[in-house]
Amino acid sequence: MKSVAAAVGVVLAALVASFVLVVLVVTGAGGDGRLAAAACATDANLTPILATILTIESGGDYAAEAAGSTASGAYQFIDGTWDNYGGYTRAVQAPPEQQDQKAAEMVRTVLAEHDNSVAAVPVVWYLGHLPDDDATEWDTIPVPGAGNVLTPREYQTKWMAEYETQSTAADTITCTSTIGTFGDLPSSLDCSTIRWGGYPNGDIPESAMRYRPHSGYLHPGASATYDELYAAAQAAGLDLRGSGYRPASAGGNTAGKSCHGLGLAIDISVLVIGSRYRTADDAFASAEFTWLCNNAQAFGWITPRWAIPEGMVCGSVIGTGNGGNVGDRCCFLEPWHLEAAGTVSAHSDFVP
Repeated sequence: MKSVAAAVGVVLAALVASFVLVVLVVTGAGGDGRLAAAACATDANLTPILATILTIESGGDYAAEAAGSTASGAYQFIDGTWDNYGGYTRAVQAPPEQQDQKAAEMVRTVLAEHDNSVAAVPVVWYLGHLPDDDATEWDTIPVPGAGNVLTPREYQTKWMAEYETQSTAADTITCTSTIGTFGDLPSSLDCSTIRWGGYPNGDIPESAMRYRPHSGYLHPGASATYDELYAAAQAAGLDLRGSGYRPASAGGNTAGKSCHGLGLAIDISVLVIGSRYRTADDAFASAEFTWLCNNAQAFGWITPRWAIPEGMVCGSVIGTGNGGNVGDRCCFLEPWHLEAAGTVSAHSDFVP
């Protein structure tokens, strides 16, 4: 048991080095000290939780495949839940570090949605949701044809016993700030010149990207960091869902050269004029935009200089007021537009 926990601890150390896992919120308007505490509480549980899932689901076998369902990999993701993560159709096709990363993201999501209750993790992993307290589902074996033999209550009991063992063996994770992980970021991206392998801008296959309901399709690296940004904003009481990739076939003056066409940009729905805010000035003064200016760069995301008023400071970016295109018209300020500058500066798909 201890060897599994130790292995997962090494994985998490690598994840901390590569992605924003713990956030120390920048002080100022929109900063919320609750974020740091919430992130630490969540991530401190990750090592024993992941080790428990590995042990219960596959014994640590990253090549495992279930006989009666599409579940595969060390964490037994069904294909629908795996959702082409990292560009892989099934979990079993992905390298161990990709499987670990997906599992870590899902665990953090479950904990965030259920008040950091570790006991919720096995039930959501087993059923896909947490039943009501009095639901008969707790004592009914789900999909026995797929090989399940335990009820959710029995599975939870078994899982928590293993978790106690793994918690004793696991090392403590130190909660530290990762602000500045991506280094100095540019004030905008020129996606008409950026290349992602052999894919033309605006013609990226869905299989190469990663889909999440709160962001649509994005480059896998950008999608992973946006997951973290989105979760941190949720902890602050803000909903920053939006739309990412946009094909060249959608038309408009920026078709084939926009950062949306590389899966490196997202438009935040609530900040699009007419959604919640009547004018651009209202959106720039909003809690959502203020939070983004104070926090987005910690996750490798920027509001580009052309999208904001001349002289406005947003993170390290100073606005030019040039504006961008909406369809065939310009030149609009865009409080809703974010770009994954950190992914371009750090991901092997873009680094020369």
